[in-house]
Amino acid sequence: MIDTHCHILPCMDDGAESMEEAIVMARYALQCGINALVATPHHANGRYENDAIKIKNAVNIFKGELKQQGINLIVHAGQEVRVNKYVMDDLMSGKILTLNESQYILLELPSKGIPSYFDELLHELRVIHLTPVIAHPERNAEFLKYPSRLREYVESGVICQATSHSLSGVFGNKIKKFAFELCKQNLIHVIGSDAHNTSTRQGNLGQVLSDIRAVLGEERAQYYLENAALLIKGEAIINQSFNRKKRKWLNIRNGSFYRQKWLNH
Repeated sequence: MIDTHCHILPCMDDGAESMEEAIVMARYALQCGINALVATPHHANGRYENDAIKIKNAVNIFKGELKQQGINLIVHAGQEVRVNKYVMDDLMSGKILTLNESQYILLELPSKGIPSYFDELLHELRVIHLTPVIAHPERNAEFLKYPSRLREYVESGVICQATSHSLSGVFGNKIKKFAFELCKQNLIHVIGSDAHNTSTRQGNLGQVLSDIRAVLGEERAQYYLENAALLIKGEAIINQSFNRKKRKWLNIRNGSFYRQKWLNH
C-alpha cells in the first residue's frame, strides 16, 4: 500500500514535531500495511515555506535515519502546494516539487473557496504537461456548496485526492458523507492519509480502505490502491466509471442534506 500524502518529515510544518515522532509514524505506517509514502510538507500556505531543496535534504536525512533503525519504509519527496498567484513563478525557479518527480503536482485550495485565478493556473500547468492533483476537495466550502464545479474540473483532467480522515469522520459527519458521495460519483481518484502526527491525525489509510471495501466494494478499493502506485511512477491514472448510473446529488448546506439533480450538462 502506498500513501501519496503524508506530513511525516520532522520540524517542517504542522506535521511531525521531532525525528522521534516521525520514526513512530513510520513504524505505524508499516504496521498498517504501507510500504511506501510521499512526504508532502506544506509550501507557500502563508505559514510554511518549504522549497524543493529543503524538502529533498530533509527526505535524505530521514531516509538515513530509517535505514539506521532498520525501518524498511520507502519515502519519496513531494510537496503540498498552496494555490497562490506565484505557483508558476515558483515552478520556473525550481522551488516546487511534484510528487516523486512525476507529472503530478499536489495542490491545496483555500478551505473557504476557489481563487479567481485557479482556472488560469490549471491551464498553465497543462501547458507545461503537469497534472494537477487537488488535495482533499471534500473539505472545500465551494465544492460542498456547488459540487458540479468539481465534476467540471475532473472532466478537464484534474485528479482528486480525498483524505482518509475525511472518510473516517475526523472532520465531522458532513464531510464524511460528502467524501463518500464524491467517491460514489467517481470524482475521487486517490486516497491519501494526510497524516500529521501520532495522536489526532495518525495515519488510518488501511482502515479507511477496509471501510471503502465494505461500503463501495473491493473493486473500488483496488482502484484507489492501483492509482496510488501509478501516481508515484508517473503513469496515467485510471479514470473508471464502475458502470454506475448517474445519481441524484446529495448536497450539503447548513449541516443538512437536500436533493438536487446532478448538474452535468
